[in-house]
Amino acid sequence: MARSYKKQAVKAIKKTHGLTIFLVLLFFVAATLGGFFAYRYVTKNDTFELVGEKDITLSVGDTFVDEGYKVSAFGKDISNKVEVSGEVDTTKEGVYVLTYTVNHIKYKDVKKCRVVTVVEV
Repeated sequence: MARSYKKQAVKAIKKTHGLTIFLVLLFFVAATLGGFFAYRYVTKNDTFELVGEKDITLSVGDTFVDEGYKVSAFGKDISNKVEVSGEVDTTKEGVYVLTYTVNHIKYKDVKKCRVVTVVEV
């Protein structure tokens, strides 16, 4: 008796197997497309940009004022998560590089640089 239930179960699985695979694939494709379009919609206005010029030339003794940056991810302003490395010494001639990085999953490996050249007049 148990053997006949096993045969019936195997038969039932074989009958619905193709339909099951089709439905799984259909839902997978629909979920993937839905996730892609949702991501594109939520992130369409995301930016990581420097305000002002990327290359600046100053004379020795001038004052350098960093014009800043704008950073948004997933529709929110995350400018407060920007880390700036490097310094500009306007008392000495030289080329100084400021590097901007964001501690956020979207911009994990993105760096922006501003080059400030201080020249003797």
